[in-house]
Amino acid sequence: MARTVANRCASMLSMKVVIAGAGIGGLAASLALSRAGHDVTIVERDDTPMPADVEGAFAWDRRGAPQVRHTHGFPALIRQVLRDRFPDVLDALRAAGVREVSILPASVTPEMPGYAREAEDLQVLSCRRTTLEWVLRRCALAEQNVAFVVGVGVVGVQPGARGVRLDNDDVVEAEAVVASTGRRGDVPAWFAEHGVEILEEEHSTGTIYLSRFYRSDDAATLGYIGGRRAGLGFVIAGADNGTYSATLAVDAQDKELRAHLLDEERFEASLRLFREMRPVVARQGVPITPVQTMGGLINRIRRFVDDEGAPLTPGFFAIGDAHTCTNPLYGRGSSLAVLQATLVADALAAHPADRPGASLAYETASQTRVEPWYEMSLLTDKPSAANLANFDLQSMRRAAGSNDPEIAVLMTRMMSLLATPQEVFGAPEVVAKLAAAAEPKPRPHDPNRKTLTRADILFPGGHPAGPPSSAT
Repeated sequence: MARTVANRCASMLSMKVVIAGAGIGGLAASLALSRAGHDVTIVERDDTPMPADVEGAFAWDRRGAPQVRHTHGFPALIRQVLRDRFPDVLDALRAAGVREVSILPASVTPEMPGYAREAEDLQVLSCRRTTLEWVLRRCALAEQNVAFVVGVGVVGVQPGARGVRLDNDDVVEAEAVVASTGRRGDVPAWFAEHGVEILEEEHSTGTIYLSRFYRSDDAATLGYIGGRRAGLGFVIAGADNGTYSATLAVDAQDKELRAHLLDEERFEASLRLFREMRPVVARQGVPITPVQTMGGLINRIRRFVDDEGAPLTPGFFAIGDAHTCTNPLYGRGSSLAVLQATLVADALAAHPADRPGASLAYETASQTRVEPWYEMSLLTDKPSAANLANFDLQSMRRAAGSNDPEIAVLMTRMMSLLATPQEVFGAPEVVAKLAAAAEPKPRPHDPNRKTLTRADILFPGGHPAGPPSSAT
């Protein structure tokens, strides 16, 4: 008979909550819920020792989160949520070497109305994913009413979302369940066992990522630089403690190009082909990881309400990629997961004795504050849908905002997830300015597949060691 792992006794005003997954979203949810008075148990499949410091965290064996050593963006939204809801976490990040980098447009000057607010809001976190997760976990471990169950995974939910079933046949009972199981967690299968269908809408990004981390004395000045050129995606992001990372996104079906870019010298040479990356590459950072790949990248949203808007899973809350996946090239996932962690706590606070009401409030808030970024990812992944051959928000922001501070601020707030796409693209005059600033065709010197695979970008006459072997 399966034994039951019970949460500690809760007060009359608190609930027993179990969280599946101790990634960024799950840890943020543990803080939001425990500090609201709830009794929280986190179940985490990975059973690895807590690292002693941030460099140990960078080597963390997080098999359940293979993306941890790829580029991550932490836009202004996540900093704002931490500032307003978890100021001690933000302080701990600063103490761990994380920096806040201003992205206030240069056209915005101190005498302009609202300058102080924008200067405060428009700051991003320069941080490795592992550092953020390490700090969040330290904070969660310090909470008196948060307990960890590690080394086991969640394989199902109890009837009525009254707990979860583990892969060792144990059960963790609860009054509310939070799923932070990431992109690969099969939440719909949990409910299919109980005859509840969770509908999914999924679109492949059609890309794979190749990433590498570096160390440089002046990495502190880097923010987040990204864009698209001729179907190729690129990102460079500053991180903590003198580190930064670079990522290229290429066609997932193009095995030849992937093989070329897995060659470390070719990867470095390819970065220099993107004009936005050249000043960073010129810093000559020292590589601290090999080139690493990640595939299976999707945009996906799951629907937890029926056609009439009633909640299908009262008492159950999916957050982060377990609820909505967006193309990670745009750096939104961690911020949206932390936001949703607070939305769960807010929904339970507003409906303390009403599980259906709390679930509906949460889904309504997610529809307003998260779903627009799913739609935006689909739009940006398919430039033709916007009638733009090169739908590059970074370039549009720079071009349209160079002489128009209001446009610059509005675009920067949107790209930082502080304003919704509807606020920007719902105004005809804004759309007109952005369309005029867009680059409808790749420039002659922009890189493309042909230039990235040329043998002579490194060595005239070909690579002395011959072509790199095919990637598997």
